[in-house]
Formats: sequence, C-alpha cells, structure tokens
Amino acid sequence: AVKDACGGALRAAVYAGGNGANPEQRRDSAEEHQLEAWYPYAKFRSLAPRLRRLTRELELRALADPSGGAGDGVNGENAAPAVCPQAQELLGRAQADYLGVRRKLVAAGVRKELARLALLGQEPGAAGAGAGGAALLSLVRLGASYLGRLLSLEGGLFADAFGPAVALRAAVPPARAIARMQPEDVDALDLPLGTGLLWTGDDVGDDEKEAEGAAGAAEGGILWNALEDVMGALYGLARPLLIHCNDIDALCALVETVREELDRRRHAARTSSGAGGPTQRLLAGEAGPLAWVLRRCAADAQERLSLVGRQHLLSEVAAYLPAEGDLDYPGILERYVAGGGGGEADVFDTWYPPVGALLRLLAQLYRAVETRVFEDLADAAVTACTKSLISSRAALLQRGGDAGDAELFLVRHLLVLREQLSPFSIRLLRVERSLDFSSTAAALAEFMRDGGLLSRAVLRVGADNPLVNLIVEGRPRVKEDAMDGKAALERHLKEGCNNWIELALSDFLGPLKDWLTKVLALAMDAAEGGAAPRISAEGVERLRSLPLASPDRVLRVVRESLDGARKALPGRLRQLHLYILNASTQSVLFRPVQRRVTQALQDATTVVQQLEALDESETKNPKWQEVLAGIKALNNAVITADPASAPAPPAGVAGAPEAKGEAA
Repeated sequence: AVKDACGGALRAAVYAGGNGANPEQRRDSAEEHQLEAWYPYAKFRSLAPRLRRLTRELELRALADPSGGAGDGVNGENAAPAVCPQAQELLGRAQADYLGVRRKLVAAGVRKELARLALLGQEPGAAGAGAGGAALLSLVRLGASYLGRLLSLEGGLFADAFGPAVALRAAVPPARAIARMQPEDVDALDLPLGTGLLWTGDDVGDDEKEAEGAAGAAEGGILWNALEDVMGALYGLARPLLIHCNDIDALCALVETVREELDRRRHAARTSSGAGGPTQRLLAGEAGPLAWVLRRCAADAQERLSLVGRQHLLSEVAAYLPAEGDLDYPGILERYVAGGGGGEADVFDTWYPPVGALLRLLAQLYRAVETRVFEDLADAAVTACTKSLISSRAALLQRGGDAGDAELFLVRHLLVLREQLSPFSIRLLRVERSLDFSSTAAALAEFMRDGGLLSRAVLRVGADNPLVNLIVEGRPRVKEDAMDGKAALERHLKEGCNNWIELALSDFLGPLKDWLTKVLALAMDAAEGGAAPRISAEGVERLRSLPLASPDRVLRVVRESLDGARKALPGRLRQLHLYILNASTQSVLFRPVQRRVTQALQDATTVVQQLEALDESETKNPKWQEVLAGIKALNNAVITADPASAPAPPAGVAGAPEAKGEAA
C-alpha cells in the first residue's frame, strides 16, 4: 500500500506538469530566442521543488551504501539505510514517467523549430540551395546550437527534480558513445562510480546485479537515452537532405562543422569550462547525446561524399570527352603567355580540365573523409586521370601536328599531378585480386583423359577418385597483384620525356643520324669479353668503297643536318618554355639531348678522321676538313643552346617541380 501510494504521488506530481497546460500554452513557441520562456520549462521549473521533496527520501534508499554498514554513531546510530529494491523501482518508474511527459511536451516543438532553421538556408540567394546544401548546413549549424541549449535546460531540470547524484547516473553515456573516444577524453568525462546501479526487479543475487549493472552501463542512463530521442529529430531532418545532396562543398563544410563542434565540446570537458552542473557538462560533452547525433550526421555525410566523389570522378575525369578547344595545344599556352600570365590563378586555366577537376576534388575531400577512403579515391582518380592524359596525347598525335606538343602535353600535366599530390602525403597503393582458372583447366583436362563421368574410377572410394581430384585440384586460385599508382605515373612521365628527347635528337641530327646508324653498323666490331663495341680500322676500311663514305656524300649530310638543327633549335626551346615553366626542369629535360648529340658527333668525327687517314691521294681531299668543321659547328650550336635564354614566362607563376634523372 505504501508502495502504491508513493508511486501514485510521484506520478501525480509528474503529470501535473504535462496536463496543466491549456491549448494556448501548448501552442507556445519553441523558437531559439525564447526557449527558456517556453511553457515546458516555465511550468516544470515551478514543479521541480515539489517533485524533489518526494524523490529525496527515495534517493537515500535507492543509492545508499549497498553494504548497509553503520555510520559514525555508537551502536549503529546514524547508520546509512540499506539499499531498498522497492525504492529503486519507484525511483526508476518516476524517472520514466517524467521523461515520457517531457518527450511528449518538447518533441513536436523541437521538430518544428529545427524545420524552421533548415528553411533559413533555402532563402533566395543562399548558396547551394538548389542541391539542398544550404538547408543542410543551416540545419546542422543552427540546430546544434539550439539543441545544445535545450540539452542544458533538460539536464538542469532533471537534476532539480531528482537530485544531482541520480541525475549524474541517469546521464551516463552508453558504450557506443565512448567507443571512438581517446582514453584521456574518457577520463575527462569524470563518470560517477557504480554506473548501472539502478536495477529493476526485487530479489536478485550479486552475480545477477553485476551482470545487470554491466548491461546498464553498456546501454547508458535513462536520461541520456531519452534525450537522444529528442536530439534524434536533428538526424531525422538531416538524413533526407544528406541523401539528396550532391554539393561536395556543402558536405565537406558539414563534416568540418561537426568536427569543430566536437572539438569545442572536448575542450570544454578537459578544462571543465562547461556551464551548469556535472550532469549538464556530461550531457553537453563529447559523449553526450547531441555529440552522438552529430557524429551520425558526419558519418552519413562522409559516406555520401565517397559516393558523390566517385560519381564526380567518373563524369569529370574517367569518362570526360574533350570539348572543342580543350586540346588546343600549344594555342592555349601561347594565349596565356601573350596575355602576360596573370598569376597562379590564370595558370590553372591552362591545365587540361580532368587534371583541374581531379585536384579540386582531392583538395575538397582531403580533410573531410577518412585517410583510407581518401587514399582509395586518390588512387582511382590518379589512375583514371593518367589514362585520360594518355588518350588525349594520342588524340593530339592523330591531328597531325607536331609530335613534340603531344609529348610535352603529357609531361606537363604529369609533372603538375606529381607536384600537386606531394602535399597530401598519401600512398597510391592497391591490391587487385583476380581469379586464375589455369588450375581448373588443367584439372578438367586430366579428368577428361581419365574418361570423365563414364569412367568406373569415379565410383571408387578413396583419394584416387578422378571426380574428387577435379573438385580439389580444380578450384580457381586467387591472384593478387600489387599496383603502385605513383610508380605508374613516374613510368608514363619517363616515357613521355624519352619520346620528346628522341624527337629533339631527330631534329638536331637530321640525316646525319641515319647516316651514322648505317656507318656504325659497318664500322663497329663486336668486342670480346663482353666489352662495348668500338670503331675499328678494319671496319672503316670496309667503308671506303661505299658511296655513303664519299666526301661529297658526307659533306652534304653534315650541311643538311646543320641547317636543320639551326632551324629546329629555337622552336624546340620555345616549345620547352611553353610547356615546362620551371627553369631547372627545362635544363634537366634538355641536358640528355645535348649529351647524346655530343656522343653521336664524337662517333661521327672518329669515323671521318679515319676515312681521311685512308685517303691515298697526295693531297687530302679538303672536303674532309669541311666535314669536320660542320660537325664542330653543329655540336657548338646544340651545346651552347640554353633553355633559359628563350623568353621566360611571367614571374610569379608556379611551375612544375624539379625532375630527377636523365628522363625527368
């Protein structure tokens, strides 16, 4: 009877706050600027002292020393009362009734206010309103601030009604809310000892109490779970907007907003700078229900970012079809130089569109998604972009223009990719798995040789059954291939550089290159012992009677090569300046050309000198000296050429990074 009377009094006190409102009061606004004056708070603030008088004695009975030990008095005087299961049950019911009434009172008003805050982002002129991005950001930013104030008010009211000790235990976060927190952050929560003490039920053993206490700690306090339902209104409104949001900037801003909000709450928990009592600080901290809901929003935003990023990658990079003018090289670069090059912002306009789209996407996603997700996206993006650049180089070659433009187009953009990816400090590594059916084919062939299913051997019971061997040995094997995106990028970069070097050699040496190839094939003798082949006197002797070794033929070849080099050299240097903006990279790319020209001309000089020495006429043919002078002039023209002597691009423009090695 006492139990029923106490329970009835508690429920009457709780429901008095919820049933005393007239219709006008129920339509009271829950807007942010008048939240404290809203009816559910104004009414319950006056109800809290009355409810507290009823719960104080229950608190003493429910949270007493479980050992029932005596106090400081003699003969057990002032001894703490033993734990009363009935008091615990009554207190738990009172909390459930209280929170049930609170949810009914505030839930509708909170949802209405959050919807109003979301509409603020859809006002005319709001950025991203078409894709729902502005509404989503407005909802999360303003909603987090609004719900933070509501959380503090609810925690304070609960503590006033049930006491600080009970409120602190009811606000304990569940295990899922602290699973991702750092140990030092968990220690900063200052959780109460003996969380999970509020059992329900009558006579239970100690082992059962420990099990139920652990379960209670895992599920969290009743106040925490009730407020999670209220805070969940934010997630309920944000989820549809997230699903339909294709604005990468808005999604990244949402993740950054949540991160800043959690950092602020973490700092407040560590410094104990949060407002209100322990219950309010615990609820408002990093492990509170609002923080949990914000994490869910951020996790969904990251998942959406991964999907939208891959769609953007497919449409803007992998499946990009160049529009008219996108491959107008070198016209795009010539117009940029003619316009004076307005700075770094203008040089971006000279990039092939998939390169710019890729780098913008990676810059947006770098801090917004997890590292492993970003590396996976970056690897797929770089691979797709490299393939797009290679196909665009092939398209430039098919147009019939200068092949050097096509090769430097590839080199320029691969250098840009390498330079712009270096700040991310990522590994472009992945493992590609495929099924190898070679063992299946071999096992099937052996099975058919044994007669297949018509063979009597398939009826045997043992390891020599051909059907069993087919099943065991015929399983396909998983083949794993390690793919390195950076190594592939460097390989294609080296290929492009070497192709341009070969083109420059053909321009500078001209017919002399073909002549030298034929001559060396006849004049070179294979050395013994693995040594490098060398020009021999016997080989030169074989050349004397051939037309290609006549002084007139050699002189004509040298003159044509010299004239061709003098015409091609300025064009190649200007081409190098247009595509490669970094002076040191220009030198690194041009130096192998000079070195190989010098080596080829040294071989030509050696052959010509030996041919001159074999001239048996009394007076040596003077054309041999003209040939040697022409070779020397050709060598000087290439060696003295300096890429830095050509007109340089405007100052202040970011160029490609320094290349290393002979082929950049």
